Amino acid sequence: MPIPEHQTPPTIPTGPAMPASGVPRVSAGVVQVQSAAIASAVGSNLLKAKPNVAFFLAHHPESWEVRTEGLIAPTWLPEVLYSPVMPGVNGHRTRPKNAPFEWAYEQAHDKLRRKGCRVILWQDAMVRKADGSVSAYITEAKCRNPRPPNEEGLFYMDAWDVPRSVRQGKRIKFRRDFAGFNLWRLFLVEAGIVAPPDPDLIGPECEQVERAEYHLDRKAGKVINEDLREREVSAQRIKVDRLKSARIPQPRRELLGLTVPPIGYRGFGEVEGENAEAVDE
Repeated sequence: MPIPEHQTPPTIPTGPAMPASGVPRVSAGVVQVQSAAIASAVGSNLLKAKPNVAFFLAHHPESWEVRTEGLIAPTWLPEVLYSPVMPGVNGHRTRPKNAPFEWAYEQAHDKLRRKGCRVILWQDAMVRKADGSVSAYITEAKCRNPRPPNEEGLFYMDAWDVPRSVRQGKRIKFRRDFAGFNLWRLFLVEAGIVAPPDPDLIGPECEQVERAEYHLDRKAGKVINEDLREREVSAQRIKVDRLKSARIPQPRRELLGLTVPPIGYRGFGEVEGENAEAVDE
């Protein structure tokens, strides 16, 4: 069944106009829709997908991973979890008809915060796309379920899911922009939106490195074809070295207070060709 009108969220903010401070002006009356990209990919503005629900992203201070794609060097990045605004799930509630949309998720967000998570609201951290435009990290598109009962509604995805060209009539597929996603997560730390990692949790002596070294020893001792063993050991050694050498991001003065990456942002002081000064370095 389609989502009742009083359960649908407000339009998603976007920031097409940028003030001098570099902070986007959030307009609740403007929707960021991937209709143009979808129309180009499938020949229609109506996505062939089952309607779903809006979501928010959150980060737990103990969850970090090392990634390289899109970055100037291997870097520790905050992992994010998806919190769908689905009534009855993880503290989300069915919203009364005249209640604000926040009523549906505020209890769930309080629950996440009590666990130590940083809930990232849509307007907290915007996304700078390759063409310089700005959007929320969540996008929406009108859709119709290709299977009975063929309900229509809205399909929500994050800003790094890029529609792939498919034949008309086929379900739409996406490719993931990992480079853009990684750069945005680095920005979360450098702009002070997410707290930097605890030195006891990451770094050359952390548990993830110990685990990787353990698997390196296991692979080196496996009784298998010598060439295969060497390939596995070599790949695991690269992973260990990447973990040990990964950069640890810190807030940077020139980015604090921003909610969208500056044009040309690459992280670690590479902002439009100028070196940003790190805090307390």
